[in-house]
Amino acid sequence: MWSSSISSISKCLLHIGHLFGGCALSGPDNVPALVLCEGELNAMSVWQDTAGAVDVLSMGGKDTHLTEAAIRAILKYKRVIVWMDRAETGKNYMAALPGAVGFRSPFLDDTGDYGMDANDCLLTGKLHELLQQLIEI
Repeated sequence: MWSSSISSISKCLLHIGHLFGGCALSGPDNVPALVLCEGELNAMSVWQDTAGAVDVLSMGGKDTHLTEAAIRAILKYKRVIVWMDRAETGKNYMAALPGAVGFRSPFLDDTGDYGMDANDCLLTGKLHELLQQLIEI
């Protein structure tokens, strides 16, 4: 049943302003991990594959920044996975989130770079195996 109440972590993250899906978070008391992705399509791909077993947020583009309140809320999760398309963007988030696990796809994308994003991995049937290795679903 749909509820109009929003968890406190969702309220905190919604104030960041650039995150997609903050209102749909289950929260760290209900799921073991949070996956931070670059782009809404990647976030939806991770959510689709995990069927809600983890929380997923799109961090938007490279210019999105985390507030101190958002960092505190994110770090309440047992495991935080940072999966960004661009290495520099991922490094910035990793620096702000101590203990988070940075990830870059081991699969080649269509440019020959090891950067196949979550949506590409979903479409090629590789996403579920990757996520199982990253998060014990």
